[in-house]
Amino acid sequence: MFLNLVIAIIFSTAGSKAANENSKEFRDMCVLFKLAITAPDEKQVPSTVPGTEASTPKQRMSQITADIKLLNLTTVEETVVKVLDDTKDYPNAEAAITGPKAVPYFKEMTEGAFTYMRNTWVRLKALRQKTGAEKPTYPLVLSAQQRQNVAPTFYHLYTRAQQLQAALNSNDDSAKSAELKARTALITALFGKTHATKAGPTLEQGKAAASTTDPEDFPWGDTDDRDATCAAARDDGTKAGRTIATDTVCICSGGATNDQTYCTSDNIASAPQLHTSGYQAKAKAVWDQLTPQCDSILKDLPLKPTPAALEAGLANFYSHMGKNWVVVTGMPTTLANSIQTRQSIFGIHTISSTSAPACTATSLSTFGTASKGVCIQYDAYTGKGKEIPWVKKIKEAATQLAAADALFTSSVALLSEATGIRNQMETLLLMGNLLTPVAGPVPTSAAAKQPSLADQDKCKNPPNKTKQGCEAVECDYDDRKKECKPKAVTETKAAGTATDKCDKHKKQTGCEAENNDVKPGQKAVCGWMDFVDGTGKLPKPQCRSSSFLLNKQFAPMVSAFVALLFKNKFPPSFFSFPKIFCYLKIF
Repeated sequence: MFLNLVIAIIFSTAGSKAANENSKEFRDMCVLFKLAITAPDEKQVPSTVPGTEASTPKQRMSQITADIKLLNLTTVEETVVKVLDDTKDYPNAEAAITGPKAVPYFKEMTEGAFTYMRNTWVRLKALRQKTGAEKPTYPLVLSAQQRQNVAPTFYHLYTRAQQLQAALNSNDDSAKSAELKARTALITALFGKTHATKAGPTLEQGKAAASTTDPEDFPWGDTDDRDATCAAARDDGTKAGRTIATDTVCICSGGATNDQTYCTSDNIASAPQLHTSGYQAKAKAVWDQLTPQCDSILKDLPLKPTPAALEAGLANFYSHMGKNWVVVTGMPTTLANSIQTRQSIFGIHTISSTSAPACTATSLSTFGTASKGVCIQYDAYTGKGKEIPWVKKIKEAATQLAAADALFTSSVALLSEATGIRNQMETLLLMGNLLTPVAGPVPTSAAAKQPSLADQDKCKNPPNKTKQGCEAVECDYDDRKKECKPKAVTETKAAGTATDKCDKHKKQTGCEAENNDVKPGQKAVCGWMDFVDGTGKLPKPQCRSSSFLLNKQFAPMVSAFVALLFKNKFPPSFFSFPKIFCYLKIF
């Protein structure tokens, strides 16, 4: 009893009328209103090149694939180049596809693709003329052999880039669809389905939606006064709870002649008029006077519709339910006067020891009367485990915006892979410029040659396992194991080759004498080798051809370079010297 008395004393001034009783609730609704009409930001990826601007994933992918298509043109055959250069005989794709001068390469090419290819070829030729800092570090002119060898690799990379671009375009379409669904759901939450059906198709990306409706579309029944609409929500969605606009008008209008400042310090002239006929137009007038107040309240708060912002807006809304009350005649002393449904009341209301709280504003002039309030009772939804209709739409919008965010993340990953393809193509061109095809095959150690399976089989079980018996079946005799073994296989060399000339010399003077007839600028025939990089001195110096020397010195360096370039593309066993060198023979 003493506690009730103290509380009654604290709230003894509640019987007077003041401004802004629902200011917190009004701010909550203003935030949701602004989030509903504001367009989501266009998602962009940051620039990776100094001096350029951020761009959308689709724009960035177009830039990357344009570069890839240009690099791929470095490998086309001369017959294709002639078509691209000859605008007289080949003014369009049709001329290249049909007629006596048709080129099979263009057989299935569209006119648009042909024009794009020709424009890219013009761009490639212009790049070839660049000098100084503007000149690409990789070559754009390849020999016929280089074009032939690198073309399959480029085609594979180019095809993958096309797949990535198609996937990103699909992501972009899906993201735009998700964003449109989100915005339509938000407008439905704000003004209802009738308005959203009209406004949804007219929404423009990056532009805010309208802040009001046509008079006939405002979500308020034309025969329902303030209390009929707001006192208690109905689960059929025809009263309070149907839209944000409806509920905002409910908490800012008491329906009596002197109730103009429940939500703001400024008078809302139309607020007291919701007690006579023509309610829909009058409710819209209240809304149209309230929205500028939202602009003023939120002018310093940047709001963008994101999943997090929408969830935060709903959290604020729910946090103020059941919190804005005034005590009259004392605190409730019975369960009936302190019902749990009070936790579903949004807006100012009275509680007392004599009756249960309610959201009826009829005859309300001060907050000194029990069972009165400028509020909304949402128990028809929250008390029945249901979602308030406009809250459900906001959550639907948050889900769609989250889907758009996920698609953006996926597109960024596709961009990363496409960038990697472009870098690989540039690096392959750069390697093609560094490597010079060697004359003749890469020397193979005779010791590395293995006997054929037939030779191995015939030496396993000869009729006579003596030296004479082994020789009879063309096998050698292993005196230690007392058995036959296949003859050692050595590489047959063509007579008169540079290798023969060099191998025969056992002294440095004779080896270097083979170069006497070599003119300045020509490659030396032989060279005296008494050490190998990375292994130190040879136990027996050798005279070797220049091709062997080139391979021995350059291959380890190439192996290390390719291992660095493709370290994430192949297993560690790939990076042994013979495999790497053979792989790089494509150049």
